Amino acid sequence: MEQPSTNPNPTSTPASSTEPPGQDYDFPTIYDAWRPHIFLCKETDELYHKNKDVVNTITKRVDRAGFLAVGCYRISDKQSPDNSRPTVLISVKREHRRDWRPVVEEVKRILAELEISTAHVMIYRDPK
Repeated sequence: MEQPSTNPNPTSTPASSTEPPGQDYDFPTIYDAWRPHIFLCKETDELYHKNKDVVNTITKRVDRAGFLAVGCYRISDKQSPDNSRPTVLISVKREHRRDWRPVVEEVKRILAELEISTAHVMIYRDPK
């Protein structure tokens, strides 16, 4: 069931049960109402073998103001990893106000430079 967003930031997109990660389009920029199910990457994922390079490049090139964590995972809207997708997940402080779109675009550029075409990017506003 969809939860209403309490996020006053108009650049964010609340999660929707009509837009699960199993679809072919990208995640919204920011999830603040939906708690994603997080799984480890599979050895067959492009992210699996380049995890360290991805995280190191992001932490060197992207302004980390408001970041809580950066990592590479499989994300799903269900408790089963079957429909999960390889994703760069950036958890951010709920109270930190910032336009996260440039962060997402820079991470996408980094993924392209590292020749990772199957990963998605998600900014997750921590609920606490």
